[in-house]
Amino acid sequence: MAKKVKISKKKISKESDEFISTTGKVLNYAFENKKKFLVVTISVLVLALLFTGWRFYIQKTEKEASILYYKAIQYYHSDNKSESSAKDDKERYNLALKKFKDVIERYPRTSVASMAFLYSGHIYYKLDEFDKSIKSYQNFLKKIPSDNPLNAFAYDGLGYAFEAKGDYKNALIYFRKLIDGKEKPLSKLGYFNVGRCYEELGEKGKAIETYQRLITAYPNSGYAALAKEKNNILKR
Repeated sequence: MAKKVKISKKKISKESDEFISTTGKVLNYAFENKKKFLVVTISVLVLALLFTGWRFYIQKTEKEASILYYKAIQYYHSDNKSESSAKDDKERYNLALKKFKDVIERYPRTSVASMAFLYSGHIYYKLDEFDKSIKSYQNFLKKIPSDNPLNAFAYDGLGYAFEAKGDYKNALIYFRKLIDGKEKPLSKLGYFNVGRCYEELGEKGKAIETYQRLITAYPNSGYAALAKEKNNILKR
């Protein structure tokens, strides 16, 4: 049979006194520092309420911005005059542009604000406002990561906008990015436009070399066929 361990009353009394003493110290500290405890408690509650309120605000603004953004998209892509009050394409583009600008101004921190800059760039180009087009594309590039595949569409737009201004050197910089970047959805067009810019700059040899690179990289594409025709003319 296991031997019973006898605990003296004195020991129990001592441990009880120690527990009561420790608890008393904690309670005394809490009482003496009740202001601090109150401030900390209120601060935690306020932060929790602020976080909840901020999340609700973000969700609300994202929803409002998205509704306005998709309305702008409808104006931009719709060529059916019965679907809008626009009399012609120019008026339709201006209606879309106004809504994209509203998204940028009213909801600058939303996820669709950067896309509004991209579409604004497209519209300004169609309206022959090339400086505003360039600025919109550049604002778009500032708002998104450098490895985002949508960058290609801004580079392409910048290339055409600078080309429309007769600034072939800057157009060349952006068209080359369509070839040099990791994502290459517009590479074939990039090669062809780089070749054209070299032609405009009088750099015949570089134009021929670029067209040949296009033919080698994409031999069965329509751009390769155009590049062959270009080279045949340039080599005469």
